[in-house]
This record gives sequence, C-alpha cells and structure tokens, in this order.
Amino acid sequence: MHLSEMNECLRRLATLASGGSPVLSAYVDSRIAPAAQLYGLNLHYYAARTQMPKAAKAASDEAFSVVMNYHKANPPQPDGGLALFARAGSSPMFCALPLSAPVEMAVSLRVGPAIYSLTELRDNYDRFVLVELQTNGATVSVVELGGVTRKRIYQGSGLPLLRKAARALDKLRAEDPARRWMLAASREQTDAFEAILTEDALDTLIDEVGDEEGILPRAIRRFLTFEEAEDQAVARLLPRQLTDRRLARAGWADVRSTLQQGAASRVLLSAGALESEAREEAALLAERTGARLEVVAQSRELMAAGGVACLVRPWA
Repeated sequence: MHLSEMNECLRRLATLASGGSPVLSAYVDSRIAPAAQLYGLNLHYYAARTQMPKAAKAASDEAFSVVMNYHKANPPQPDGGLALFARAGSSPMFCALPLSAPVEMAVSLRVGPAIYSLTELRDNYDRFVLVELQTNGATVSVVELGGVTRKRIYQGSGLPLLRKAARALDKLRAEDPARRWMLAASREQTDAFEAILTEDALDTLIDEVGDEEGILPRAIRRFLTFEEAEDQAVARLLPRQLTDRRLARAGWADVRSTLQQGAASRVLLSAGALESEAREEAALLAERTGARLEVVAQSRELMAAGGVACLVRPWA
C-alpha cells in the first residue's frame, strides 16, 4: 500500500465523529495460516464483545460480519497484514488497509478506532528511496512500510545513465525535501554518481549498501537501524531539553495536555510505558494535531522521564 493511503485513512479515523455504536478495529497477522487468522479474529472478537453492554452487541455483530466477509474475499498477502475498521448502526463506517508490513493479531471494540498500531507502523517503519546502479541500467524505488510502492527502471550506461537516475531522485525529493535515500552501486559508480548530485541530495543520503544480491532486504534492515539510532539520539537529549518547558515536556499528563493544545511536534514513547487506552489516545491526538509518534525500544533517559515525553513546537 502507498503511504498516502494510510495517511488518508488515519486522518479519517482520527477525526471520526462519534456514533451510537462502537467502532470495531481488527488487525490480521498474515504470517499465520488463513484458518488460524479466522480463528484468531473470532477468538479476539468474542473476548472484546463480552465487555460490551447488551444494547451494543447487535451492532457490533453486524460490524464483525462486514469485517469477516471482507477478509474472506480479500485475504492479506503473505508476510504482510490487514487493518479493518467498521461501525454499524446509525453512523456506519468501513475502512480497509492491506499492509505490506506485519502486524500482531488484535480486535477491539470501543467508542473510537484503535489506530496506535497503524501510527506506530507509519512513524517507525522504513520510508526511503533506493537507487540501484548497474552497468547498463538503473532502478529507482520508493520503499514504504516494508515494500516497494513505486519503481522506475532506466536503460543506458555511463554519465547519461547517472544523470537519469539523478533526475529521478531529484523529482522524488521535490515531493518531500526531507525524504532520505540509499545507494547500491559499485565503488566507481558511487563516486561518479555522488559527483553530479547537489549538496542537498548528498545531505539526505543515509548509506551505501553495495551492489551484491539481496539489496532491498539489506537496505531495509540498514534503514531500521538508522531510524532506531536517530530516536535514541533524540531521547539522549531529553534531560537537557526538559529543563525548559518551552522545549520539551514529560509524563503522560503533561504530554496529553500539550497534544490537546496542538503544541507537540514529536512524541517519544517507550514501548509498553502506557496502558492501551492511553496509547490509543496519544495516537489519536498526535494524528489530529500533526505530531509524529516515535516508539523508542530502549532508552534510560526516556524511562527516567516517565516513559513518555514530547518536543514542543517552536511557536507554542
């Protein structure tokens, strides 16, 4: 799926008007067999249903029927996943997102949608451009959420080929000036290609991964390592920034208030630091206000700050 589709779905879910019926949020893990997927959906759904008031159960069952029918007709791709959101009753709603990255099986029934897993995927997974240079051609791929969503192949050799690849990279960076990229090429091609790039393009080059087999999986692993290192670097600066409330705030109460004011630019959350309801609220508030949610695997600085902190927008 394209990142734009996920963004559109997240915006819709984050601003969803309340209705008389609960929202059913279902995540399907396609790494398990289809029969196990159906069993897992049923098991998780009826566990969540037991917590619902009797008056809401009929509408919940109707929404679950929609989810199951969609899954049967559109099973997720292997090594990916599926996110489904449905509401029946007076304010019906349905949204389906096939995912190229895996998710854990989960089903929830609540007033609002459960979007934390989607936000975590988007803000903590790979999004970059991979430029592959060969002797007689070049491939420029956009990688999002674990897979290639766009690919262009160019024929040629020598400097004309490198210029084609450079123009393609410039076009993709124009769409998003902060977009980062990686290069797979021989040492001779790497030197020649980097010689014709602008300084801005070179500033967003993350790494060179060589031109051996298995380029894409290696590039994704390298990018995830880079992203985690970047999050750790931001977390290490927290103690200094938290001395001034104009720069950062910590603890769920303060972070929640800052998000509600639309003053948070980036939320740092330690994995498992908040209860599920608080995580979902953080994801919804971040989506509504345009803040980025970063889940940091391990950080002593972040845990010392209560497991959750945020950077404050400069104008706040």
